Amino acid sequence: MMDQKWLQLLQKMVDINSGTGNLAGSEKIRQLLVPEFESLGFQTRVETVQENHRVLICDFPGEKPQLALVGHIDTVFPSHSPFQKMRIEGDRVIGPGVIDMKGGIVLLLHLLHTLKGSIDLGKIRILLNDDEEIGSRYSKNLFKELAAGVPFGLVFEPGLPDRSLVSSESGVLRMELKVKGVPAHAGLEHEKGVNAGLELAHKLVKLSALTDYSKGLTLSVGTLQGGTAVNVVCENASAELDIRYVQNEDLEYIQKELEKVRREMTVRSAEGGVPPTAELETLAHLPSFPQTSAQGLFPFLHDALDETGQDIRCQHVGYGSDANHLAQTGMSLLVGLGLYGGGMHTHDEFMSVASYEQRLKLGQALIKRILKAAS
Repeated sequence: MMDQKWLQLLQKMVDINSGTGNLAGSEKIRQLLVPEFESLGFQTRVETVQENHRVLICDFPGEKPQLALVGHIDTVFPSHSPFQKMRIEGDRVIGPGVIDMKGGIVLLLHLLHTLKGSIDLGKIRILLNDDEEIGSRYSKNLFKELAAGVPFGLVFEPGLPDRSLVSSESGVLRMELKVKGVPAHAGLEHEKGVNAGLELAHKLVKLSALTDYSKGLTLSVGTLQGGTAVNVVCENASAELDIRYVQNEDLEYIQKELEKVRREMTVRSAEGGVPPTAELETLAHLPSFPQTSAQGLFPFLHDALDETGQDIRCQHVGYGSDANHLAQTGMSLLVGLGLYGGGMHTHDEFMSVASYEQRLKLGQALIKRILKAAS
């Protein structure tokens, strides 16, 4: 089981809501973490990016970092969620963000405490943002700037339920499709209306057919909005789309298809009037994180697994992380160094108690090898 010090820190963090939109909650988390990093000798600073989101940076001034340890403070659970507090049930620690990824941050801190004195902490830079769950849309540029020239990175997102690490991730494109029609009284002048909701429905059927599982290419309709009243022909309708891809050519293909569907109109008024209009807006984009960006760390991982006697594989996942952005800098990365369990992003999110000691030992062995090679 975790030492009480780290279990108590995890409890404090999990019990503070830090859904991506809760900036005050994220600030409370940072205030907990800053003295912990400063006790290790790190200098901490916070930089504000767009929409008042913030990045916590910890490093040693004048040093040239060789390894970035990366994480995020935010969770997917808003302040009104009923899932707010941590509890322990047998071999499970349950709570919002307990593995994604407050547990990973606690593990990161614990690792540094155990390694202090045996490694040069000056070779490490810590990067923690508070908008990762929305694609790091505000912090990604600063993250890439701070990662430039740092050869290696470990992302403390949760490991997979079977303990696997992540060596590649799909690209993620989030779009909003908006359709504008013509309103009309549903009983008095129905023939004059142009129904934006109906046009949107036609478009979504076409777009959903673009999913190709053999290529790892998927398109999901996440949210739908439209209309003002049941007795008014719908004037405005919109849908948020989640697109996952592996190959860049598939991204280019689906972008062309999106534009084609945007232009093509099916619905007209009964009087044959002006057709509806549509527009597409990019909400967030995480480029794909290819396995080639992880290969530079494979030798260190192999040796660390041998030392710890752990049998863990690496695999591809269909979700993204900050590795998707950081890979663009040329950094070699591995994801999933954090704790594992299950129920991520649900009210059943839990950490396996056994995962803590296993990941602690693996992290110690891996970081030592990376920094020895980088010296």
